[in-house]
Amino acid sequence: MKLLYISLFLIILGILLIPITYFVSNEVIYKSSFNRTLSDLGAYTISIPQYQGDLVVKGYTNSSVTIEVLKYLELIKSEEVNGNFSFSLTDNNANAIFLHNGYNPAHVYLFIKIINSGFQGIGYTIASLLIVIGLILFGYYRVLSK
Repeated sequence: MKLLYISLFLIILGILLIPITYFVSNEVIYKSSFNRTLSDLGAYTISIPQYQGDLVVKGYTNSSVTIEVLKYLELIKSEEVNGNFSFSLTDNNANAIFLHNGYNPAHVYLFIKIINSGFQGIGYTIASLLIVIGLILFGYYRVLSK
């Protein structure tokens, strides 16, 4: 009977861990907006906290601007944008966004968001393991009870 309770406890714990993982991994852990004007050949660096997760950058510029996402001195992504733009990176650990433009002044509006998706792999894996171990123990209990 003890094996039945242990198996049901593991199955229920695994099932409860699935929505907890969903809500934790979709949580916004950093959100900020920037509104800057860059001069001719101007540049601006935005420091962002270094988190493991999805980095989402949206915004608008009235002139051609190059946006570079950096991890210390390593370039993760470089994109030249003009008008409305949006891009995202997964599990990047970036810590800075560098903006620079060409020979025309540019006005840049950025919205930066980091989503805590780093917990997703761990949470769903643990939930699956708990459910599988619980089902194995439940099957073992059924065999022993016959």
